Amino acid sequence: MTQRIIIPNDGVRQNGRLNAHSACTPENEMPIYQGKKVRLPYGLLAFLCFLSCCLDNRRSPSPPPSDEYGIIQGTVRDASTSIGIQNALVAVKNTSLQANTDSSGKYQIRNVAVGTRNVEASAGNYALQSRTASVAVNSTVNLDFSLTPSTTPGNTYYVSAGGNNSNPGSQEKPWASPGYGSRRLKPGDTLVILGGKYVLSQYDDDIITPISGFEDAWITIKGEEGKRPTLAGRNNLLTAVNLAGANYVRLENLEITHDPLAGGSNLYFRAAVQIIGAKAGNIILKDLYIHHIDEILHNT
Repeated sequence: MTQRIIIPNDGVRQNGRLNAHSACTPENEMPIYQGKKVRLPYGLLAFLCFLSCCLDNRRSPSPPPSDEYGIIQGTVRDASTSIGIQNALVAVKNTSLQANTDSSGKYQIRNVAVGTRNVEASAGNYALQSRTASVAVNSTVNLDFSLTPSTTPGNTYYVSAGGNNSNPGSQEKPWASPGYGSRRLKPGDTLVILGGKYVLSQYDDDIITPISGFEDAWITIKGEEGKRPTLAGRNNLLTAVNLAGANYVRLENLEITHDPLAGGSNLYFRAAVQIIGAKAGNIILKDLYIHHIDEILHNT
């Protein structure tokens, strides 16, 4: 069975692909394409209509409701000189929202949910500074930072299979989850994952997701020397490590595989290392033992 349609003059995109949305338009509303009527199988027409919906959704994603969000912007300066700091990192705590400052030290973070937000600014060779911003509906909050130069090296934190995420992350009182620990690192910090097995099953709590370091203050996540830990994924988890938007991050001495104790579809583990949604650079992957991954070892 066939159904007749007529493709309009814009029925072929510049890249040569058929405009599926136009193919779903009734015949009496469409001009003739190059003077010819085109017959397509009914099944293909249905597929084109389905594809149209997908393309429209891809081209026009729904923005977040404007009445629930605001903007935080400002300048990050050197406290001793009042000069703007380029490439400082400003991040809204407990979210993925962050921005780097431009050459004059200015930044802007959009789509910040309304309410009281804790915001941190950091830069290489500067002490971290935290401030609070009250974000109102459709408003812009000006939040400036004044960072004090610091000669203190980055901190070293620890994760242990027998730890607790309510701990301070010290060697004596380590955290329990590599994902939790990774989101608490600042430029210059090191996270040591002590020997043992760590089951990764929840998106995105269990995924290692560090922020960016700096050229002189790398973020390092590494396994305990001589006791390489195992990150065992299950439950069709997307990845063990997501380095989207990260720069100056070092990942060392880890085994990444699926959890052999899982059964059925829970056994699947899709990827070891991915960069999803934003570009990354200055990444070092060293001494990683990756095996029994169901889709890709890495997508970087």
